[in-house]
Amino acid sequence: MKKSIVLLFAVLSLSAAYAQDSKYEAAMKPLVAEIHATHFENSLTEVSNKMERIATAESNAWLPNYWVAYCNIVDAFSEKDSDKKDLMLDKAEKYVGKAAKLSKNNDEIEQLTAYMYNAKLAASPMTGWMRYGSKIEEHIAAAKKINPNNPRTALLEAESVYYTPSTFGGGKEKAKPMLEKAKSSFGKFTPKNDLMPNWGEGNVDYYLSQY
Repeated sequence: MKKSIVLLFAVLSLSAAYAQDSKYEAAMKPLVAEIHATHFENSLTEVSNKMERIATAESNAWLPNYWVAYCNIVDAFSEKDSDKKDLMLDKAEKYVGKAAKLSKNNDEIEQLTAYMYNAKLAASPMTGWMRYGSKIEEHIAAAKKINPNNPRTALLEAESVYYTPSTFGGGKEKAKPMLEKAKSSFGKFTPKNDLMPNWGEGNVDYYLSQY
């Protein structure tokens, strides 16, 4: 009798966990799809706010925090107002930090951190390299060590060089072959599931269109 009760409790617990996971996935999937479908110049504020609510409800899940940070980084790249841009990047830094605490040794989080610093660098390229260059290199190196085949690492390396002034060893022309390599890497990449990051190829296409 006691074994039957224990077994029943285990089955009910698993069922509740599965229902919770299904609810989480059902909430996340359309938002992630919307993020991937949104053009670069269009705001992700609304979807970011929804992700923020999921991040609050799912306190042990790193992906909602990741996506909040990502949305703010992307919006910061196209924001013209410097004060608003700074607020977006401050929020991105907060949420990427939360994601990093929830998931250690994660190449996607290392890449996103580098992407955030790239956005800071792009906001003030002449002084940004001195402040953020080493941080970008640090997180790209960490991502590459965890997973050298992730194409976003190749993109971020190229993007960093693209925004680095030629006086510091960077520049648009130096970044071109790196962007072409990143484009090739994206053709070989498949995300683990629908909730995982699958962005970046559009970024490569944008940069290549500038030549």
